[in-house]
Order: sequence, then C-alpha cells, then structure tokens
Amino acid sequence: MILKILRAATLAACVATMGMAQQKGFDSPSIVILGDSQIPFGSGPVFLEFFENIKSHCPPTAEQASNLEVLADMKVAVIGVRSTSLHSWTATMGKAKGAICDVDPKWKVNAGTYGFINSSGNKYKQIGQGDAYQFCEMDKSAF
Repeated sequence: MILKILRAATLAACVATMGMAQQKGFDSPSIVILGDSQIPFGSGPVFLEFFENIKSHCPPTAEQASNLEVLADMKVAVIGVRSTSLHSWTATMGKAKGAICDVDPKWKVNAGTYGFINSSGNKYKQIGQGDAYQFCEMDKSAF
C-alpha cells in the first residue's frame, strides 16, 4: 500500500507541476492523482483524504512546508480509468490512448472521479465528456 501511495504521489507531483490543459472557465486542481479501476472500486476516497490532508499525515519540515505553499488551496482531483497505466495516459493514439478516451461499450463511462474535479456527486464519468474531463485531443496524449 505504501508503495502504491508513493507511486501515486510521484505521478501527482509531476501532474501538479505540469498543470492540466486550460479550458475556458476551468479551474485546475493543485494535485491530480491518476490511476486505474482501483480508484473507483475502493482506493479513490482514501487517496483523496490522504492528499487533502497531507500536511497532517506527513508533517513537513520547514523547507517542505515552504515548498507546499504552492499547494496551499489543496484542490485535489482523483481520477481512475479502467484498465489503464502510465502508458495509456502518455500514448498519442491507438489502443492505449483508447483506454482513456473511448466510451466503454457496456457501461458508457470509463472513469471514477473524486474531489475538486467532481462536483456532481456521481463518481462515474466518461473522459472527454464534460468541462473537467477534456483529456482527449487528437494526436496528443491525455497526460
């Protein structure tokens, strides 16, 4: 479990520093945690709580506290897309990108979302549909 949290923290830090694609009227989260179907089927609320309260879970040193000031608002988004990996998020075409961007034929949604990015109360979303989920531009990775 600790290893999974560390992997997610590393990915979240990369995404947080890169920023999300800017949409008109879209307010980007400070931290984004990307994962697979484990997020909607159990770990999503745990990741959300951990990162929203990271300062109490991992009391920072003075230097770390200074570095965390850029995350002062702690707007956390947790997104889990079925059957995905980092390769799926970085692919620009093909089956790997399709795992992020294609509508699931059976369920019509492919992701579970929590936190700042989800204001609807329904954790199930389709990547590419809705202002907060525009990750699927042609010839660009979702990441």
